[in-house]
Amino acid sequence: MKAVTPSRSEEGCIKYVLHQSIENKAVFVFYEIWKDEESINRQVYRLQEVNS
Repeated sequence: MKAVTPSRSEEGCIKYVLHQSIENKAVFVFYEIWKDEESINRQVYRLQEVNS
């Protein structure tokens, strides 16, 4: 996942973990903890740019 490493280094990122389902390898769960709402908003904007 190309978003994981850059996300971990983003300002305000406290925890960013990717889990893959054992039963279905196509299912992923992201577990994120961010310092504040501003940090989350920056992350969402960055991911939109990466995925566009």
